[in-house]
This record gives sequence, C-alpha cells and structure tokens, in this order.
Amino acid sequence: KQKTAYEIYQCDWSSDVCSSDLGSAGLAGDIANTATGKVTVVDGNGIETIALAKLTGNITNAAGGVIESTGNGRAVHVVGEVTGQVSNSGTIRSTGTGNSAVFVQGAIDGGIVNHNGGLIQATGTVTSAILIQGGTADITNQSGGTITSSSTNASGDTIRFNGGTSTVSNDGTISMTGSGVAAINVNSASTVSIRSEEHTSELQSH
Repeated sequence: KQKTAYEIYQCDWSSDVCSSDLGSAGLAGDIANTATGKVTVVDGNGIETIALAKLTGNITNAAGGVIESTGNGRAVHVVGEVTGQVSNSGTIRSTGTGNSAVFVQGAIDGGIVNHNGGLIQATGTVTSAILIQGGTADITNQSGGTITSSSTNASGDTIRFNGGTSTVSNDGTISMTGSGVAAINVNSASTVSIRSEEHTSELQSH
C-alpha cells in the first residue's frame, strides 16, 4: 500500500518527501502546494491529519497545484484539527474508488475555501467531492470556484453531510452530473446552514 504523502501526527511529522522535528504541540506552520506542485497517491491519502493531531496553520493548494487520489484513498483527509483553512485555488480531486476528495472527521476551524478558479472534484466511483463525516468545517465556494461530482456511485453526492455542524456559502458553482442523490445532501444528524447566490443544481435534506 502506498503511504500518505503528508501525514501529520500529534507529536511527529512523517512524509515520503519531507521530514522535520516537532514539539509536543504538533505541527505549527502551513502546508503549501505550489503552482507547479503535484501530490498524487494511489491507495493512500494525499494530505492527512490523523486522530488527535493538530495542524496550527493552513493547508493551501495554489492555482495550478494538484492534490489527487487516483485509487482507494482521499486527496485531503482531516481526522484531527486544522486551526486555519483548507484553501484551494488549484485542483483537489479523487478519481478512483475512494470515498471523497476532501474527507472531514475532525475540525477545520477556518473552513474549506474554494476560490480563484479552484476545483474540488469527484469522478470514477468516488462517493463525494466533499464528505463531512461527523466533523466540523464551513464550506465557502467563492465566485469562479467549482465543486462538482460526476461519480457513477449512487451515493456520489457533490457535498455530503453525515453528522456535524457546518455552513455552506456558495457564490460559484456546485454541481452534480453523475449518479448521486444531490449536489448537497444533508442527513438528519447534521446541522447545516446553506446560502447560495449562484448555481447549486440540487439540494436534498433527509
């Protein structure tokens, strides 16, 4: 099994491509993927904060940058806490058989911000572009941003909430062209506030 490219522990930093010493507070600082950067994993997670981990900073994917999972994994997987934002102006995508491009079980305090032409995408048989699995993360899709799913999975909603509390603010495009239920799917265990100025193709709450 391929390792996670960037894996953040509570008291350690372990990576296929980079390593540094940390104090007991976890990782302090930003993780940035540049305009020419590409993080690709097959059966792992591109960037992951595991249980009890804390990233004091932001995860940033610049315009032109790509973070992707092409197999049974996730591009960004937050189980612990990110005190800043997951900020995307590039491409974050899952194209294989995994369950989301961005998967949140923990907390992203500054929310997920998709802007400046950013694309968050699910294709193949991936279940969702963004899956909030009992975690907490507000989602802001600014003008020019696109969050989309063309997955052939029957559970392939573009944004899916399975528990947790979130706000969705959309001034861009949130669309579903695949086999899923809805562009935004909110189950009964979730508390979600939605504001959409532009194109949200379908909303379902159950």
